[in-house]
Amino acid sequence: MNTILQIGWWRSRLSIFIKVIIGLVLIVFLLSRLDKNQSISALKSINFWWIIIAILVQTIAKILSAYRWKVLLQLQNIEVTIHKLLKFIMIGLFFNNFLPTSMGGDVVKGYFMAKHKGEYKSSYISVIGERYLGIILLTIIALIATIVAFVTNILTKDIMIIIILIFLPVMCVFCFVEIPWLHRFLNGSRIKIFKMIYEIKNFVSFIGTKEHKKYGALILSLFIQLFGVGFFYACAKSLHIDIPFYLSFALVPPALLLAMIPISLNGIGIREGAFVYFFTQVGVLESDAILFGFVSLCIYYVFALIGGICYITE
Repeated sequence: MNTILQIGWWRSRLSIFIKVIIGLVLIVFLLSRLDKNQSISALKSINFWWIIIAILVQTIAKILSAYRWKVLLQLQNIEVTIHKLLKFIMIGLFFNNFLPTSMGGDVVKGYFMAKHKGEYKSSYISVIGERYLGIILLTIIALIATIVAFVTNILTKDIMIIIILIFLPVMCVFCFVEIPWLHRFLNGSRIKIFKMIYEIKNFVSFIGTKEHKKYGALILSLFIQLFGVGFFYACAKSLHIDIPFYLSFALVPPALLLAMIPISLNGIGIREGAFVYFFTQVGVLESDAILFGFVSLCIYYVFALIGGICYITE
């Protein structure tokens, strides 16, 4: 048994090490693509008012996330203060930096909530249900923005197809969980992950039966996505990258979704590389697109640092 545990320990450490290396390689590659003179000029002319706006917008998005989480918890008769929920969200943001994919912090959020209230199952279902609602709504908005950008000749047909393909797994999962006979299979399964999917599906369906809470959660989710993408739009404006606001909803979400793939810690390098690819497709200079990715990442680290302080004081 000890040997098996040791093998598992080394495998987990090796997996983390590989993810760190992949992230570092991608970051170094992007840095090597920077035009030194152009980058220095762009940084010297950075508009700090837009940086302040980006920070404010991100702050509002986190507060709205806390309110949405509260609504979902209330559906399970769990009452937690907004202050405490916001603290757990920030702690999750901090731990994102040490976990695979950009969703690793969700596990930590669920853990702290479960520890706080003693409701492990309900806590994790609320966290996953919150993520599920957010991704579905973001997918719908992104696809609408992508089609509009294609119709207005801003995006090419090839880029539109690539973005649709990136979101295809999300659409497939959504359709998959809606299949009636699948519910019976998931409910009868002894496999924990299938049982969890069944519970999440039931929870999302339950939300739909509560008119007041349903619309509250959906409206909050809509504004969270607006402010979430608005954060990246403000980061772009700080570097004088001039793109229509609605186009941000076609370019940013695919990069965020790709960052959820467990290739590097917190999706670092994956997200920034995707930003460069999509933004250069609409005429943004490569160096500006790379700087945009790093500016948004630096602001993210500021929030992660606050999350670290919240963890220490918890």
